[in-house]
Amino acid sequence: MNEVRNLSNAVKLNVAALVLAAAGIGLQFVAGSDLYPTIPP
Repeated sequence: MNEVRNLSNAVKLNVAALVLAAAGIGLQFVAGSDLYPTIPP
């Protein structure tokens, strides 16, 4: 299992877009946006 799979550019782009979207949602949540429900204590 030493072989590294070569991911296609489409897969890399999709992964990058998902990570970027998650970071954006996290940033909005931390900034106190009203778009997301608060987490109860």
